[in-house]
Amino acid sequence: MKRFIIALCVAVAALTGVKGNAQTILDTGMPEKLFQFGVRLGFNSSNLTNNYDKVMTGIEWKDNRWRTGFNAGFVVDINFRNFFAIQPGVFVYTRKNDYHMLYTYDNSLGGTGRTTLGAINGTQSTNYLQIPILASLRLGVPQLVQVHLDFGPYLAWGWGGSNKYKEFDTAAGDVVINSEKQPYFGDSTYALCERYDYGIKTGVGVLAMQHFYVGAHYQYGLRNVMKRQGVKGHNKMWTFSLGYNF
Repeated sequence: MKRFIIALCVAVAALTGVKGNAQTILDTGMPEKLFQFGVRLGFNSSNLTNNYDKVMTGIEWKDNRWRTGFNAGFVVDINFRNFFAIQPGVFVYTRKNDYHMLYTYDNSLGGTGRTTLGAINGTQSTNYLQIPILASLRLGVPQLVQVHLDFGPYLAWGWGGSNKYKEFDTAAGDVVINSEKQPYFGDSTYALCERYDYGIKTGVGVLAMQHFYVGAHYQYGLRNVMKRQGVKGHNKMWTFSLGYNF
């Protein structure tokens, strides 16, 4: 840890111009290794947007909440120069999110207009295999510390998971009137999402002494993954990871 802190301080000094040498910030030299493999492990916070309030009648309020999961994978740095690399990778993610809705419905005989307030509390969880391909701009001293600025597309394939929710009658003291567990993927008419997704991944990382890595990235799905007609939703996720490059 002491060596890491010393190296980080030296790199910060270089990046802020203490040496007054732009070459230190943007090293255009040839890398020592054309390929460098690394492993990553961390946690993520994910969510799934929806337009339920626009396509479902009676929705008075809705809230989508982020939930944590885990991720693990490996990357390959293809180093064209010390300041630039292409980084493909393969990751496994567990994803979760909660959603809550309040809605009104007519509970009177004959539809006389007497309405009751109901509530839905749900949890969606699933797993994804994801392949990002990032362009990575790298600033700093390769042998000490480099800051990575990453941007690129990803492809994802999902499996397993569920959409679990309960409906409550708030007028009756939050009595559960319905409880469901539906598949997240699949051919069922109750399945929530399509298996395949694609989007953009961007973020920043720090690599110390060419081996020790810490990073944070944001991912946004460009595909409408909802299966039901008229319903729209996109995946989004923050990821935080530690790693080691060999």
